[in-house]
Amino acid sequence: MEILVNDSKQISGSKLFLDYVNNYNAVKDFYPPHFSHEPSWLEIIESTKEKDCKKLAEILRRQNQNMGSGQAVMDNIDRLIEGKTFAVITGQQAGILTGPLYTIYKAMTAVKLAQSLENKHDADFIPVFWIETNDNDMEEVNHLNLLDSDSNLIKMEYTPEDYKPGCSMKDVILDNDFKDFIDNLKDEFPDTDFRNKVFGLIEESYKPSRNLGDAFGRMMAGLLGDYGLVLFDPSDKEAKELMSPVFRREIENPLKCTEIINSAGEKLNGMGYESQVEKSDDSTCLFIENEGIREKLLYRNSVFVMENKDESLTMLELLEILDSQPWRFSPNVALRPVTQDFIFPTAAYVAGPGEISYFAQLRGIYDFNGVVMPVIYPRSSFTLVETKVERVLNKNDLSLKDLETPYEKLFSELSKDMASDELKEKLSASRNKIEDILGELSSELADFDPNMKNIVNSVTKKIDHQINVMEQKLYQIQRSRNDILRNQIKRACMNIYPDGKPQGRVFNIVQYLVLYGLGLIDDIMENI
Repeated sequence: MEILVNDSKQISGSKLFLDYVNNYNAVKDFYPPHFSHEPSWLEIIESTKEKDCKKLAEILRRQNQNMGSGQAVMDNIDRLIEGKTFAVITGQQAGILTGPLYTIYKAMTAVKLAQSLENKHDADFIPVFWIETNDNDMEEVNHLNLLDSDSNLIKMEYTPEDYKPGCSMKDVILDNDFKDFIDNLKDEFPDTDFRNKVFGLIEESYKPSRNLGDAFGRMMAGLLGDYGLVLFDPSDKEAKELMSPVFRREIENPLKCTEIINSAGEKLNGMGYESQVEKSDDSTCLFIENEGIREKLLYRNSVFVMENKDESLTMLELLEILDSQPWRFSPNVALRPVTQDFIFPTAAYVAGPGEISYFAQLRGIYDFNGVVMPVIYPRSSFTLVETKVERVLNKNDLSLKDLETPYEKLFSELSKDMASDELKEKLSASRNKIEDILGELSSELADFDPNMKNIVNSVTKKIDHQINVMEQKLYQIQRSRNDILRNQIKRACMNIYPDGKPQGRVFNIVQYLVLYGLGLIDDIMENI
């Protein structure tokens, strides 16, 4: 299998993202120093405050031991409390079997960036993966996508029977039905030399009675633990105590961050970019857990209210809850990065195109909380091209870009190209002869009656139309005789751009590990 690396200039995204990557001066007022400028790293190293990470290290050590991480991870955790050590962080929601491919790519990018920075600078850097277990969007993470035998995209879903809508991923407990989900998934794959080992890791990670965040972490540890990737579960009660100063500042200034976000959005709009995050004027940047449900906190008429509850809380009452039960609070998408970088000595955050775009509205929130904004580094992106797809590309002289075209259209174009030259020549010659005959007739009849010229022109158009119909019919006959090519084109398109979307956003790493083995992780890592 060929692994193609797309550098960040080739990744698609919003105009804001593309300018951040390729035209930083246009957006520099919204972002920290740029990842491509070497002095940026020196600046961030000098400006990031050294933190007392002893408590954080204890939490990380306990969490990673529970998730099965090995010695390489433990060594990295120990480095947090030894000398000047910085974190290179990335993260994603906890999902089934690690979620889309780009989740793995983000983690790999963090690993390689940490290694690169350590080789260049007089400091230690460790890769950290923030498992977003506070997230409550089950529909986003409860499935994976595969291609069936006809190259149609199928969605395999799992939701526990006793799932409570609105609860965080930390409270989604796997039940016995998950075994059926795994068995059904296994049946979708061929019996390769690697299948049993891959599914052994899955079954060991996603055992019934575990929560989704823990299971996700165990599988990530199994795949990337040897590279020293430190995993972090922010829903941990002790971890929430470390975050509570950020939560307190948000409660005491309930709409300040919302004002900052919306103001930055207006400025972006004025410069021709789209605002990435828009919040209602009564929104805070916090959630609170209430009876097992993650509720958005609003601030109206000088009191706090939960979005789906009638009861209200004063600022004093909410602060009392924070003091006694900090684990009930979690940041929203805008405050989460600041919370992260408040507790970690973060040098860089590895982000996808969408994340990089919304970071443009967060700089003021960092300043308000007195936290240094890290360098925002684009994740690496890959296209995994299987041998069968590569053969189709080579045989038909196609590029990967060509596969973005809907497969029926691409097949139709190829079918036309494959029509015999003799047939094309005959059609073209016949068309020319008819046009010549009618042209002469038009001139002759015009002498008889000038109106006859218009009649002949009308006849010419009708005949030309019928020739076009005949031509398309011939192409249809050719297409019907070439089902093999059609199926090959469909499979190639659906492998690389399933339903027109980038492969990395749709497929899961498991389907490739079953075919190529766990060594594929090392192969991809070498290409970053």
